[in-house]
Parts: sequence; structure tokens; C-alpha cells
Amino acid sequence: MSESDILRFGSYLSRLHAVEVHHTIFTYGSTHALSEYLTTHTDTFVFIEHPFEYVRFYPSVIKVFKKGKLQLVKKLPNTRAPEFITYFINYLQTLWALFVLKRRYQLYIGTDSINVLAGATARILGITERVVFYVIDYSPVRYDNPLKNIAYHALNRVACNLSDLVWCNSKMIAAVIKGYKMSDDRIVVVPTGSWLKANGNFTGNNRMMVFVGSLFPSKGVELAIEALQLIKTEIPNIKLRIIGKGPHLGFLKRLVDELGLNDYVEFMGFIRDQNELLKLLCEADIGIAPYVPSPTQFSFFADPGKIKTYLAAGLPVIITRVPQIAGEIAKARAGLAIGYDKVELANAVIELLRDDNKLVEYKKHAIELGNLYSWDTIFRNALVRTINF
Repeated sequence: MSESDILRFGSYLSRLHAVEVHHTIFTYGSTHALSEYLTTHTDTFVFIEHPFEYVRFYPSVIKVFKKGKLQLVKKLPNTRAPEFITYFINYLQTLWALFVLKRRYQLYIGTDSINVLAGATARILGITERVVFYVIDYSPVRYDNPLKNIAYHALNRVACNLSDLVWCNSKMIAAVIKGYKMSDDRIVVVPTGSWLKANGNFTGNNRMMVFVGSLFPSKGVELAIEALQLIKTEIPNIKLRIIGKGPHLGFLKRLVDELGLNDYVEFMGFIRDQNELLKLLCEADIGIAPYVPSPTQFSFFADPGKIKTYLAAGLPVIITRVPQIAGEIAKARAGLAIGYDKVELANAVIELLRDDNKLVEYKKHAIELGNLYSWDTIFRNALVRTINF
């Protein structure tokens, strides 16, 4: 874009009324980044956040921003019902919120098919104009129950075809969506980015590796814990910092206790503040992403957010060969791609932490690669493709 086009786009965006609706996740992700971008760049922004069925003790929350200033916060009653009923209630809650706010929105962005269906319904009612389905993950086997899995894929297909555009987190997801008979001009690849900027201080070696993200079995955090037993024989002062929460937290804490590694592992919980997160990351030396290899898991198709967070913070990444970006990291010498094996993970950590010169080199490469993925640039490019200005 030329400088004049960027200025014209910014002027249009500053007059825009936008909505984003998503379901709660256990860590900061693409949808949170988008909400921050739209909060500061649009005239009016409505952010609606529903809990997933497995965290339904959280209420649905409606936030309204005007010129970046919070104007309204409304918490809705918790729903305790079977998953299908819960999501249907979320659908009705979204429509209710948009109706009572009495405004017309030029842009509606929904993640998860049920949120897109609400946006499409609001478009029929004249409340919204342009509806976007932001697909941040995908799995061919989302549920063990075959009927639920069929329903998941059917709703995804319907939501895609009801959307004006589909934003895809990766090229692999875009290929899946194209299989729904979607034309190329309705598909936009919107990779994961980061707000973080490293401090550029690469002189220290704190003998620390860090994991950031939701704590699910598929994330492979237990592999890092098991590898610690091998690493500490070579690097006695090694530490593992785990930032995040999720249903696997209890299991991981018990594993640490059983292996006698309490002095080597610290659980930090979920850190939403990006400045605080950056500080904690910059105290580490290596970011780990030991995804469990499975073609059915989300990370196989998606562009994981934690990778861009590590890179932006100047951390070399040790990653299993699951997401596509693993190859990009290895090629750029911004980290090491490994198999899902505790010995390989231990050897990779030892290789980097034993050689200060190599560690500094890989940190610089991580910064260079991370600079390609700024959220400001990513969202601006996506919105230019999306809205008529």
C-alpha cells in the first residue's frame, strides 16, 4: 500500500462500527489481539466473549468501546446445560446484545461457526453488513463422538458459505476451506502475529526454557518436564517456566512432584498483560513448543501463536515437527525442529545453552524472523481485503 492509501484506510477505519464475537480460551491469542486492534482503530467496537462449554463457570461478557474508551461492560448469567444448548444460548445472547445496543455495524467478525451464524442472522435483520468468519483452528477429528464431529464440520461449512469472507489462520486451513467450494477471492490468510518487541539484550544466559500457552495434553508440556531429568545432569541450574493454564495443569503439577522436579519448574499461571509477559519471556533463553504429533490436532493445521510470541521476544524455539512453521524456524536458524522425543528435546536444549555464541546467534535470527509478523501489519492487510473504503 502507498502512504496515501494507508492514510485513507486509517481514516475510514476510524469511522467504522465493528463487532467481534469469540469463545474464551486459556491464553492470549489471535482473537484478543484483534480486539485490541479494533478497540484502538475504530469509532465503535463491541466485543462479545462467550465461555466454551468446558469453562462455562465464566459468564458471557459484552464490552462496548467508543474511540478506544470503555463505555459499557455487561456480564450475562452463566448457563449450565449440555454443550449444544449452551452454544444455542450463546447464539441468542449475541443477537440480543446487538439488538439492544441499537446500532448498525459495518463489520462483524466471528470465531467459531455458532458466532458466525449469529452474525449472518444479524445481517438478515439489518444490524450487520459484512460478516467475516475468522478460522483460527481446525481439526478433522474435533470430537470423539462421531455425531458431534459431523455436526462440527457441517456447521463450519454452513458458516463459511454464509460469510462474506473467511479469514484463515494458515495456508493449510485455507486449503480445507477452499474444499467447501469457496472461491479464492473470499479467502484471506491471516497468520498469527505478535505485539511484543524484544529488548535486544542477548548477553546473558539464565539457563531457562519457557512454555507459554493453554495447558492441554496435545501441547506436550509433559515431554519438557520429562526431558528435565536428562537436562539437569548436564546443566544443573536449568529451569522450566510454564506460563498458562488449562485442564492439564493438575496432571503436570503431579508429574513434577512425582519426578522430584519442584526446584526446577515454576508455574506462573495465565499472564494477559503483554508487558509483563515480555518481561518474563526475556528472562528466559529458549521457547519450547513440543506439540504431540497427530494429523488430527489443531496445531497441525494452524499457525500457533506461541511461536510468534517467542520469536518476537528474541527466544530461539525448540519445536516438534508438527506445525508448518517448524520448517521455517529450522531454515532461518531461529531454533531447532525435533521429533517428539524427550532425548531429542534434552539434546537440543543442551546444544543451545552450552554454547553462548550459538545462543546469541539464534536469538538474533529469532528477532529477524519475528519482525515479519507484526499484528499491526497483519490486521491492516486483512482488513484492506475485507472492507470497502
